[in-house]
Amino acid sequence: MAKVNTVPEDNRSWLSRLLGRSRNSIPTEIDPCDDPTLQSEVDCGQVRASASDYIDGDAGPSLTHRIKDHLGLCSDCNGWVRSLAATVGFMKELPQEEVPDSLREKIRNIPSKN
Repeated sequence: MAKVNTVPEDNRSWLSRLLGRSRNSIPTEIDPCDDPTLQSEVDCGQVRASASDYIDGDAGPSLTHRIKDHLGLCSDCNGWVRSLAATVGFMKELPQEEVPDSLREKIRNIPSKN
């Protein structure tokens, strides 16, 4: 029998609520990426490619549901998306500095390599 991790709903962090699962528990001894019968409708590459939109809330409802299904099964992607979400959260907490007009002008005048 697979080991199961469960966390009561009211004890979950904001990150856990963001990454909420569509299943109540996660079998930790099964790797769904190695077992095609356990894979959700998206694979690891699709989850990672869509992770920013998912974290920002810009992924559509269908994709969000499929990503949550995958995260509930794949511990590798779950950890990766949690790490990305934490990084995004930290970046959003940094103070926003106004960019000086002189720097903006220098950036605009950088020649393109095309």
